[in-house]
Amino acid sequence: MEDFIYEETVECQELENSPINIIEEENLCETEDNNLSNQGYGMPDSGFHCPIDDPDPFIDDIYSCQEPYYNEIEIDRNGDGQTDMLLVEADTDSDGIVDIEATISDNNYDGDFESSFINSDEDGDGFIDTQKWEMDTNGDGIVDSEGTVIDTNRNGFLDEDDTLELSFDSNQGGMVDTYKMQVDTDGDGKIDYAVQGKDYNNDGEFDSLKIFEDTTENGEIDTMTELFDSTGDGKLDMAEIHHDYDGDGIEDWTQICSYNPENGTVTPLNNSPEYGNISATFANELPNYEPNENYPDGISGDPVTSMEHWEFQGNTNRCALYSQMFIVEEFTGQDIDIEEFTKIAFEQGWFNDGTSFLNTNKMLNYYGIENEMSFHNDISDIESCLDSGGKVIVAIDADEIWYGEGNDLFSPNSAANHAVEVIGIDYTNPERPMVILNDSGNPNGKGVMVPLDDFMDAWKDSECQMIKCYPNK
Repeated sequence: MEDFIYEETVECQELENSPINIIEEENLCETEDNNLSNQGYGMPDSGFHCPIDDPDPFIDDIYSCQEPYYNEIEIDRNGDGQTDMLLVEADTDSDGIVDIEATISDNNYDGDFESSFINSDEDGDGFIDTQKWEMDTNGDGIVDSEGTVIDTNRNGFLDEDDTLELSFDSNQGGMVDTYKMQVDTDGDGKIDYAVQGKDYNNDGEFDSLKIFEDTTENGEIDTMTELFDSTGDGKLDMAEIHHDYDGDGIEDWTQICSYNPENGTVTPLNNSPEYGNISATFANELPNYEPNENYPDGISGDPVTSMEHWEFQGNTNRCALYSQMFIVEEFTGQDIDIEEFTKIAFEQGWFNDGTSFLNTNKMLNYYGIENEMSFHNDISDIESCLDSGGKVIVAIDADEIWYGEGNDLFSPNSAANHAVEVIGIDYTNPERPMVILNDSGNPNGKGVMVPLDDFMDAWKDSECQMIKCYPNK
């Protein structure tokens, strides 16, 4: 049910259930005509040239010649007679073990290759330890996703504890807007330093930076520093330094500081914690909103009206689309067909098995709904919008609300994965304020009520992203 793409993920395309046709297979040592370097795949020409008689030298123990080996398979997946995938393998050091595997694909069958994945054995120990990729996700000829992952913990898998560097142009705006780097500096098998950056306005400068550190060198991240632009002038000017002193993964204190980007200095502005601990909840235990006799006293927004437009998305990866559709229906009075709504978003490049964080308002724009996307907001910003007749969409980490998973603030892999409409805030019980959601990903999500503390924890994983929506004037 997690469908909101906040941090982009990349997967190789599956070959199963496709009309695959192997057009041609080459199986030979490098020659001047077939080496990977000459074909533009970025691999070096060894200078050795020799034919191989054995049609499959990796099955047998002995090569017909112990020199660099290169094998290429051309595949026609849709049966139109044109190569749309190349599978390449090579043994560059002539030890009889493949040390480079590459998959190069034309995913939209337009005659141009849009993606390349290269797996390699960089340290020569006989095991693949590095993956590099480049992708043009929208087929415009410009690479908008690239990354490198290195199996630094040597467990045989490329996983979240490995060194990596990723960058994405998530809305195809021509600029990298999402960046992630993490590294195991001391070689103990655990990440101890990581950086995440986001450029919200596509001006080429990061508007938010998160820095994760293991300051005690015990193998656990214990400090997360978040630098952000609080004024929207394109300069980082504020810092929140989150501390986990006892190593339980829950912040013990947050220091709020002003930040001087010219010299990198911070000036503390507070002397007490900002946020409390987590109290886990579960989706099947969350109540649904029912107005009491005093409604709307103590309620921000108009949850009763908004609940009329809720629908369950099922297993469709469309949470951001449903959230936008709810608001379009509320403001325009139209009865929207979600399939047509999705088709438009897909054709425009705003939805592809999920929605990137900078595309979560594109359908609102398409329908002429006045809206503003912002980050590093507070609950008062939501309340103010709702009280003035507006509607709100936020990005959250749904696992913290649905499954009671604890706050992962100190994990470099924490991210928002879901979009919901906030339709009200219930202060009728001052001791336990509740945030009211239209959550399309929860089958019980019509007006579902979430404790404010839990909501804040889940919301922070998106850097408190929100879209304020207002009826057109």
